Amino acid sequence: MDESILALSIPIIAIVMGCSIPIFLFALDYLKKKHLHGLIHKERVAAIEKGMELPPWPEGLFRRFEENLHPRRYLRRGLVWLFLGITVSTAVYVAGRGGSKNAIYGLIPAGIGLACRTAPPPCPGCRTRCAG
Repeated sequence: MDESILALSIPIIAIVMGCSIPIFLFALDYLKKKHLHGLIHKERVAAIEKGMELPPWPEGLFRRFEENLHPRRYLRRGLVWLFLGITVSTAVYVAGRGGSKNAIYGLIPAGIGLACRTAPPPCPGCRTRCAG
């Protein structure tokens, strides 16, 4: 195999796989939820036809993903952003590519991380962050 073909095929395969794997995972999640909703619908229709009382809705059926997050997750996310920003700033500064002029861009994710660490976590009953 020619070296130039191999050199071009590796990034192309990486891009294709990097885009297709999340699409595949989203499709599997959609099919699972569609099947679950179909089963719940059949159960409720059968209960109505028999004149029985409707079974309660499953607890986590209509919850959004953000509502299931634990407050510690925000703190962990803040640590990741903070150390990512510090690492980027340090790497750019040490590599000497623009010196401190370009290393300042690493402070953007560090600032996001610091904001996530210092902001109060969301209350269990509300959707937004609040002080109390």
